[in-house]
Amino acid sequence: MSGDTYVALLGGRVEKDIYAAGESGPVMCQYPAAESQFTACTNAYVKSGRARNVYGGGWKGDVGKHSGSTLEVSTDDVEGLTNVVVGTLTGTGINNGIPAVERNVYGGGEGGAIYGTANVSVNNGYIGFRFDGSDPTATTSGASDYAEELDDLSNPDPERRVNGLLNSGNIFG
Repeated sequence: MSGDTYVALLGGRVEKDIYAAGESGPVMCQYPAAESQFTACTNAYVKSGRARNVYGGGWKGDVGKHSGSTLEVSTDDVEGLTNVVVGTLTGTGINNGIPAVERNVYGGGEGGAIYGTANVSVNNGYIGFRFDGSDPTATTSGASDYAEELDDLSNPDPERRVNGLLNSGNIFG
């Protein structure tokens, strides 16, 4: 992908994860003549609703371009930029600016590098919590409608399900 990406969760539920970048494909400048003027940018906006994890980068998809091996210092990198925004300052509920991210929020990717800057802004919402309210269509909800997400029901090992997500609820830049 050569350009910018934007993904938004404005309500509803994403059963798994949100990635602002690609799956196994980078977001970067593919035109050598423009590399000095270009910054690959990915944007993830979670205004309302529910998701498991939110990533500013991709799943094995880099943002930006690095010349050379991973450990090699390079002076001709083409920088990337990720922006993740969660919630709104004036939110009133799960469907109006107070989302629930059940596990974690990442400025970077899952297995994909960010060559440049990763930004995360949490205006409102619950990280490491699931929405447990009685009416998911309500426009207002309170703290009692959100519950800590501690058990990993997706783990095939029953002994690891209980408190399997004890370390969730993090924000990584």
